[in-house]
Amino acid sequence: MGRRHGHAFPAAVLVSPLGGTVLVAGTSERSRTDTGYLSVAYSARTGQTKRVSGFSDPDFETVGADAAAISPDGRSLYLTGIAESVPAAPAQALTLPRRSPPAP
Repeated sequence: MGRRHGHAFPAAVLVSPLGGTVLVAGTSERSRTDTGYLSVAYSARTGQTKRVSGFSDPDFETVGADAAAISPDGRSLYLTGIAESVPAAPAQALTLPRRSPPAP
């Protein structure tokens, strides 16, 4: 999923509605307490990277993606997982829509 983000842990592989883009979504881990959601879009035809998107929130120390879905029109990626504000705090659900350009 991209070495420039440190370690990456995929949670889902999705294909855009028209089949032109393959998305891999998951968690990027730069350090034990610096994690975030990550998505990488690839051309289904060539395998070339189209775009890399990430999300981390300073209010949460740990964010981990568990699942992903793409909207029927291919314009939004939804990532859901867990988020912890401090090490001993209970985990919370965190779902984010990630708006992107139209994906063929």
